[in-house]
Amino acid sequence: MCRLAAIMVAALNLSLFASGAAADQRRTPIGSHIPQLVNPGLPPAVWASLFAGTTPSGKRLELAQLRPLILQAPAPNGSFSVQGHWPLKIGMFLLHVRPDGTVAEVEKLQSNGHPLADLDCITTFGKWRFRPNSVKEVRVPAYYVRTLRSR
Repeated sequence: MCRLAAIMVAALNLSLFASGAAADQRRTPIGSHIPQLVNPGLPPAVWASLFAGTTPSGKRLELAQLRPLILQAPAPNGSFSVQGHWPLKIGMFLLHVRPDGTVAEVEKLQSNGHPLADLDCITTFGKWRFRPNSVKEVRVPAYYVRTLRSR
């Protein structure tokens, strides 16, 4: 039996604030509470290209432009077990965002390869929050790794 662990699925690579002026260190920047994303071995430009957003006016946003718009982005917990062979792959999800910044719907564009992993992502991504009136859709990749469970 294997246990699945989310390696920081889709937190938009918001690294912790490590340096800066004293005034900046006193104030927690937006996104600093989000753990750093682990790239699953793709070239950085390819991994960054998987993230995309659209503003209410239709402008396309890239990863760097999305970072400051995220207010809350919990990671899927991966707290479920899977038996047997399971082909792991990168899933893609589209978040439909309301004008108030809450997620109205999470659409699965590509499966992670297992229904429980997809459900975990859909449930968690539904809890994401964005700055009001900043985005209407956000595409987010997600992946899991298999870890052996000790007995």
